Amino acid sequence: MKKFFMLFICLTWLPELYAQDKEKEISLAYGPYHQTTLDAQASPLLYKTHHSNTAAFQFINRGEKSRFLLKLNPAWGNYSPERFKSRTYGDDNYVYAITPTLYALQLKLAYLRQIPLKAAPTWKLFAGGELSNGFLLSDEIANTFWATNIASVNAAILAEWEPARHHSFSTQLSIPALAIVSRANYANYPKSTHGTNLTEFFRQGSNLATLTKLQQINLATTYNLHLSRRFALGASYQFSWFHYPDPRPIRSYSQALLLQTSYRFLAI
Repeated sequence: MKKFFMLFICLTWLPELYAQDKEKEISLAYGPYHQTTLDAQASPLLYKTHHSNTAAFQFINRGEKSRFLLKLNPAWGNYSPERFKSRTYGDDNYVYAITPTLYALQLKLAYLRQIPLKAAPTWKLFAGGELSNGFLLSDEIANTFWATNIASVNAAILAEWEPARHHSFSTQLSIPALAIVSRANYANYPKSTHGTNLTEFFRQGSNLATLTKLQQINLATTYNLHLSRRFALGASYQFSWFHYPDPRPIRSYSQALLLQTSYRFLAI
């Protein structure tokens, strides 16, 4: 009887204890993706994705006054000039088409601390830093491979809003403070008798950049409907834009709308 009474007390206080502990969350998302790029160094044509998709894996560790976030975000799809789409070559005997493919990969690691907001109890605001690496790769652009990589240290802010018990919103914004930008050199092809094309691409084409050269904005906003204490369904919108001038200007933006499912559990 005594053991049964102690078990009853533990089960009664479990929700309160759970609320005080740290929570972890894993999210999986999938949806359509769009990328537009005008790279004067590679081609005078405006390239856009077609029939492209993206997926995302995100891990969040929720402390009482902090947030730790890890996000992996690949994307893929056809990537061709806006005016021409697929390129067709050949003669009366043989005809073939070339459609470039875009592969994108974004990795982010962030740690943020809470900023007190006493006048807004349903809001939480966090500020901190983020490590980010974004890689873009495509084939058959100006008859060669094309790639751009941006590894950066970002300033980041995160806002969370829970207007009702089963509904939550979050928005994260980040901009780079310092970055290493890797692009093709002026000849569009690395030349070396010692290294591989990949190593020489980064060795010859990487430069340190600050806000005076690299301008970039990263935005992500998410809505979740909490079906239970552990499971949630939602949607996320992602937007990114950047501009860099060397060796010739590049401007690019991407956006995606993803459906996602999330699972929360207690930290060990």
